[in-house]
Amino acid sequence: MLLLIDKIKEKLLRLYNQKIFLLKINNKVQNCRVLGKVNCNATNLIIGNNVTIYPNVTFWGDGEIRTGDNVDIGYNTIIFLLKMVVFTLVSMLQLQ
Repeated sequence: MLLLIDKIKEKLLRLYNQKIFLLKINNKVQNCRVLGKVNCNATNLIIGNNVTIYPNVTFWGDGEIRTGDNVDIGYNTIIFLLKMVVFTLVSMLQLQ
């Protein structure tokens, strides 16, 4: 019973984190999966379709951060910039 409650809690927390992230970036995204807390201090963030963002990712800076479609951004990744960065095609970014 306790495991079921924990599973429901984790699912609700993932949905909450995803909703808050999408509200912060004001972006209409299809199939964006947010699997944990995302720190978003970027002023211009554009997320493509079918993007997966793993826990503890940080977007930071005043430049334009744009991900293309089918992008995975790995655990504990920090993306900081002052100008512009673009991730496109089927790419995977994971910095440790």
